[in-house]
Amino acid sequence: MKGIIAFIAFSVLCGCGSDGSAPPASPSEPALAPLPAVELPAYELIANHGPLVVLMAMDMHTTLYTNALGSVPSDLLGAGFSLLALDLPCHGADATEPAKFELTCWRKRIEAGDTELFRKFCSGLSLVLDQIGATEVSVVGQSRGGYTAVTCAAYDERIRNIALLSPVTDLQRLTEFDGYAVDQEVYGLAQFVPYLAGRHIMIRIASDDSRVGTDAAVAFGKLVNAEIRLVDFVGHVPPEDGSTTAWLLERHQGSTFDNNQSAVSPLSVTL
Repeated sequence: MKGIIAFIAFSVLCGCGSDGSAPPASPSEPALAPLPAVELPAYELIANHGPLVVLMAMDMHTTLYTNALGSVPSDLLGAGFSLLALDLPCHGADATEPAKFELTCWRKRIEAGDTELFRKFCSGLSLVLDQIGATEVSVVGQSRGGYTAVTCAAYDERIRNIALLSPVTDLQRLTEFDGYAVDQEVYGLAQFVPYLAGRHIMIRIASDDSRVGTDAAVAFGKLVNAEIRLVDFVGHVPPEDGSTTAWLLERHQGSTFDNNQSAVSPLSVTL
């Protein structure tokens, strides 16, 4: 019954579905490895009266209902957007490590030869977008969620606007991968650059972020023609100032919103 309610509520917002497949490669572009078949994953949808934004930070509950993304979820809901979250790989229902060691889990699975770790997540996301009838969505990916946001956007053309907050753009830069040589042909984001043409991309990061590497994020941003916003801040994840929501509102000029909606009143469905 919940699935039916979610589908009806969100079909009004998004229209009909799409197959979510990766765009075809041109003769000069390497073909992406295909997405693996997966079962429909658990997800949480807060269906408001505006376009859908997929939030990627940690597990879906932490992403939506804690300060993991600062004021971003409440700001977006207050502006009328609808929100969707799934558990990232090694988070929530997929966790095999204590909460603070999720990225150690990423390394362990990669070292064990799991080349589909992130493609499985993206395949699940595409199934969810099919399930709720989404035809065009935005995504906000923070830190590790930025890495998965880029990966999934390359595979699913429905992801049109990509806000990357202090994003991981090179796994090799993470301390969890010290002493391990990451295979950039498999896990490097550069392979996705041709598939991100035509997307709206914004990167917001501290001017001095040693956790993910400001230089790495800026270099990737230039490859994908992103709007790069350097914040005068030392450390990882500078405080949110409302600019992420403002940027998404700019991308949706002309969309229908009900800006008087309460941030606590929308339909919330967990499947």
